[in-house]
Amino acid sequence: DYENYIQSLTKKNMQKLFIENFGGWSDELSKNKFFKVLKNGFVQLFFLNNIFVGYVSFNMERNHKGSYLINDIHLVKEFQRKGYGKDILNFVEQKIRLLNGVNLKVFVFNKNPSLEFYRKVGFKKVGYLEKSNTNILAREIKYNIL
Repeated sequence: DYENYIQSLTKKNMQKLFIENFGGWSDELSKNKFFKVLKNGFVQLFFLNNIFVGYVSFNMERNHKGSYLINDIHLVKEFQRKGYGKDILNFVEQKIRLLNGVNLKVFVFNKNPSLEFYRKVGFKKVGYLEKSNTNILAREIKYNIL
């Protein structure tokens, strides 16, 4: 599934931002990062009527029990800005609740259009990596109390 779905979508959505912020793009590094997350975390592909919509990958942060890191949420261009990002985020949060997680983080380049999405869904800036123009955003996982 990596070659059929994930590789091209990730490159299409991120290559320009990686070149701007890191000076280049590496298919091999992208692939290695993905399989590292897959080994220790979660990857879910999403389809609508057998049409690929996008995917998410996330894992528990090292040395931060209960904190999870979204590595990637990518949507095919035709499905962006139609609510699927929120649906995917809800899926992630449901999974993290089952794992008793308490916090969710994401790293987003300053010029990434998804920065506004994360702000709209309640993520707050908790840090900034100046070298790569990257915002560190976080939000608590809410639990329904009966």
